[in-house]
Amino acid sequence: RAGGGRGTDGHETEGGSWHVAVVPIRADGDGPPRFVVLGHDVTAVRARESRRLEREKALMHTLVREVHHRIKNHLQGLVGLLRMATADERSLPEVIDRAVRQVLSIATVHGLLTDDPGGLAVPALVEAVVWLARAGAVPRIDLRLPDEAAAGRLCATHSVPVALAICELVTNAVKHTRPS
Repeated sequence: RAGGGRGTDGHETEGGSWHVAVVPIRADGDGPPRFVVLGHDVTAVRARESRRLEREKALMHTLVREVHHRIKNHLQGLVGLLRMATADERSLPEVIDRAVRQVLSIATVHGLLTDDPGGLAVPALVEAVVWLARAGAVPRIDLRLPDEAAAGRLCATHSVPVALAICELVTNAVKHTRPS
């Protein structure tokens, strides 16, 4: 190296990888420059790192595929909800309002799952979906859950169908409640 500085370099050989450091030694007098060359075989370290990166890459690929699969399934579910909503003989605003409540219920489930991917506490799910379903309801609906519900949990797979059922029940209760 020019300037007599210390140099390090990685070197690949057929047999593996080496980390090489060249350290100049001060010469006394007019003799030729002297260097110490230090080498360390890093083949195993690089192989482990390469395997770790491949595992991470495969995991990332699997996670991305799973997310896309879930999005596809939920979009198909939305299409089904919209088809069911239009099958009834309702006015367009009613159909849209019902579809919006159902989509918001699904979004609420996914928002809650973001905080706790292992599943949902039943009270949290019920409170969130009932709050959405009763928005603007007259008369106001008071929510009271039995003590047994407090300990209940739903896995992610069952959360969306349960949320949609709760939304439908509360919507119907609001729609068919007598003012008295």
